[in-house]
Amino acid sequence: MADTARTHGVPLRRLDLGGGLGIACLPEDEPLDVRDLAPAVVDRVHKACADAGIPMPRLAVEPGRAIAGPTTVTLYTVGTVKRRCGLRTWLSADGGLSDNLPCAPPSTARPARPSSPPGRRRGAPTRR
Repeated sequence: MADTARTHGVPLRRLDLGGGLGIACLPEDEPLDVRDLAPAVVDRVHKACADAGIPMPRLAVEPGRAIAGPTTVTLYTVGTVKRRCGLRTWLSADGGLSDNLPCAPPSTARPARPSSPPGRRRGAPTRR
């Protein structure tokens, strides 16, 4: 900010700090609370401006996934189920990792829940 003000003779009126706020990918994750983060960021920018002798710009952030991510659900249709005598069960689904926003490493277990009531088959008519 100070370099821009010195080089161009104009202090920044607005500063977009971008994004990068983490979100909870797993139930045990605890993302940063923006109410805790915002004052710390404002204080740091304010100090940098004061030290450089330039006015404090209006700040903007792009929280992106921190807003949309917690509300997002991905639905898949299970095609084939393959069971191995008490060892493991495999499912083939109509989607994959590329359908999801990168959040946790691909090897990370993600919670899964059925979207239909237990015992109801896919394509079975619903009661109205």
